[in-house]
Order: sequence, then C-alpha cells, then structure tokens
Amino acid sequence: VAIGRITSASSDDRELAESLRERNERRRRALSILVGRMGARKNMNAPGTADLVDILFAVTGFQFFTELQHGKRAPEDVCKLIQLMAHELLRAYGYKS
Repeated sequence: VAIGRITSASSDDRELAESLRERNERRRRALSILVGRMGARKNMNAPGTADLVDILFAVTGFQFFTELQHGKRAPEDVCKLIQLMAHELLRAYGYKS
C-alpha cells in the first residue's frame, strides 16, 4: 500500500520520482549481482543473462505484484506465485538449483 501511494505521489514530485527510479535501478543491480553469483557458483555463464535480469526485475516489481493481487489474492499467495515464476525463469535460463 505504501509503495503504491509513493508511486502515485511521484507523478507530481520530480525529486521523489528520481528517488524511485534510483531505488529501482539499485534493485535491478542487486538482481544482476545475484544472477551473476549463481552462475559463477555453478561455473556457468548462461546466455541471455541480461534478459533474465530484466524479466526478474519486472516480475518482482510493485506493479506486477498489484496486478496479480487485484483484490482477489492474499499478499502471501501473490508472493508464492512470484516465487514460482522466478524459480521457473531461473530454470528456463539454465540456472538449476
């Protein structure tokens, strides 16, 4: 709820909007680092790593979460769906657990 309100408020506040963009880019970099570490641990450099990071970034974002929730699902159920999608994405890109 708080992120939704902040996102709405950012449309009228350039400084807040910039802060949110920076926050999202930190999240994208963190995902990139995690995917890179997973690949290094398995001694692999899977093709499409940038695409994988972009997709993980999208499915773990607030907007995606709210679209899945859409008044029908409990937040815990949405989290489970996102975790399942992330796991399947990692597997599809060659990152087997």
